[in-house]
Amino acid sequence: MKKTFKFDSEWSLAISLLPEERQQLLTEAIKEYQANDTIPDRLDPVSMMGFLMVKAVIDRRKRANMRARERRSRRRAKAVPQSSKMSTIKPEGAPSGIDIKAENALPTVSQHAPLAVTRFFQEGTPSTPLHDTVRCIMQDNVFVLRLCNVSGLTRNQAAEAVFKLVNRRIKRRRPVNDLNRLKTICLDTIPKPTSVRLTQ
Repeated sequence: MKKTFKFDSEWSLAISLLPEERQQLLTEAIKEYQANDTIPDRLDPVSMMGFLMVKAVIDRRKRANMRARERRSRRRAKAVPQSSKMSTIKPEGAPSGIDIKAENALPTVSQHAPLAVTRFFQEGTPSTPLHDTVRCIMQDNVFVLRLCNVSGLTRNQAAEAVFKLVNRRIKRRRPVNDLNRLKTICLDTIPKPTSVRLTQ
């Protein structure tokens, strides 16, 4: 049973134009329908017509509310941490080729590992817009993995390349404030590895 309900000002205005004996019945019927979904049977035809117009609005709001609840529950279900999904017992057997490829694609560095100390990220580095921007970019593990796969760089080399690129754009007075746009620029600009000859 719904404890609260919304009574529109338009409804109050329309009900106030009715005779007093119908006002009370119609107001109670609307409140009862919002709370219990029960259609009144004691209304006269004029009040019933007003009630049916209000009922259509109430039903539309309830459907919209239900759709919003379903969307939120689906989002919550998608946001369940991966660790709880992985805790399910898998049948034993040889892993498929897809599983092996996925395991090899994961970075060897732990997911939340800080950037190693390099000449660009030294201990006690001041918080500047340049350093903060690069840190924000490099905290996106999906971006870092993609950049490392595309460019063939290690995580620290990729951090240095991103640092140089952002610094160069700032010096040339062409900074980019949108991090997603900056990530795209990094993927497009950071040099790709040339064909490497394998020596045996």
